[in-house]
Amino acid sequence: EDYAGLQAGEILANRLVRVTMKVVGEMDMRDAPHLLHSLGKLQAYGQVKVQAVLLEAAACRVAQISDELTSQGVANSMWGVGSIGAEAIGADLTTQVVNSLLTRAEATLATSSAHEVAQIIWGLGRLEHEPSQTLMEL
Repeated sequence: EDYAGLQAGEILANRLVRVTMKVVGEMDMRDAPHLLHSLGKLQAYGQVKVQAVLLEAAACRVAQISDELTSQGVANSMWGVGSIGAEAIGADLTTQVVNSLLTRAEATLATSSAHEVAQIIWGLGRLEHEPSQTLMEL
């Protein structure tokens, strides 16, 4: 790609960050995990450098609404956090998000698919975080 194309992509990314930051606090149990999962993909595949402020805002929102998440929302969020990594979000916030997701994972375990459990375990492994005793007993 040429410089103009890269610059146009960066301008678009910055606009998307500004728009997303305006609504992230209003995201519900479907939108917030999708955002965190998508940011994880962007971060993992290195296509776009995601601004730390957006990563932190998405992670905070997921932690705030974790008790409303479905098993898929928990799995997508844990995968997203694992893909993003504690370095990008911050150790304290990562711990807060992971603990809230683990609490919800235990509550939704009966309705979780094998794929969802695998995503949760993968995210925990990527973060070098121990799974809860309940998840270990599966």
